[in-house]
Amino acid sequence: MDRIIVTGESAGGNLGAALCVKLCMDGLVDVEALNAKRRRFQRAGEAGKIDDDLEQGGDNDNASGNNDDGNNGRPTTNPGKICRPPEIHLPDAIMLCCPALNLSLEPTPSRVIGTRDPVLPSSLIATISDAYIPPSLGISKLNPIASPYYASDDILRIFPPTLLYASSKDPLLDDSVHFNARLRRLGVDSDLRAAQDMPHAYWGLGGFGLHPEASKVQRECEEWMVRQLQR
Repeated sequence: MDRIIVTGESAGGNLGAALCVKLCMDGLVDVEALNAKRRRFQRAGEAGKIDDDLEQGGDNDNASGNNDDGNNGRPTTNPGKICRPPEIHLPDAIMLCCPALNLSLEPTPSRVIGTRDPVLPSSLIATISDAYIPPSLGISKLNPIASPYYASDDILRIFPPTLLYASSKDPLLDDSVHFNARLRRLGVDSDLRAAQDMPHAYWGLGGFGLHPEASKVQRECEEWMVRQLQR
C-alpha cells in the first residue's frame, strides 16, 4: 500500500491543504508538468480525473528536470533546473473537516451568522489567527501557505481528490464552499458535504456516540477513504 491520504480538522485542515500548496510553491512537485498533463486529460474528455497515469510528482521523464540525458530519471546537477526526487509527490487524496482555509479576518456571512458557535466564536477566530501568524512576523495572512484559500489556479488545478466537511452553522462554512467551488471549476475531483446544526470541528462527537449525524459522517469518511485507497 503506497497511497497516502491526508486528513485534518479545523487548524489541521489548514495544514492538510497547506501541505499541498507548499509542495508546489517550493518546487518539490512539477506544477507545470502536472498542469500540462491535466490539460491533455481534459482535451481527451476526462477532465478532473487523476489516476495512476497522472503521476503526482510530475511526468516520470520530467520529474528530475531531465528528459533524455541517459540518467533514467535520476536527479541531475544541470544548473538552472530543480532536481526533484521521484518519491516526492502530492498526497493521493485529502479529507478536511471545517478547515481553516482563510486566516484573514474579513467578514463573511457564515462568520457573522456563526458568531456564537460554541467551539469557534468570532472573537476566538481573531485570537487563533493572530497566534498562528503573529502580526510581528510581518507575514501576510493572504500568503497561500498560511491561507490555502488564496492559492493560485495553477496550484489548485493539480490538487488530489478532495473531500470537505462543514456544518450549516460553522463560522468557516463560506470558506469551504468557495474553496470547493474553485476546485471543481478547475477540474479537481472535489466534494463538499455539510452536516446540519453541528458546531465547528464536530468529527470527534461521533466517536462517543454523542450525535447520530456525527457518527454517520464518520462512516462516510471511512467509506470514502477506502474508495480512495482502492483507486
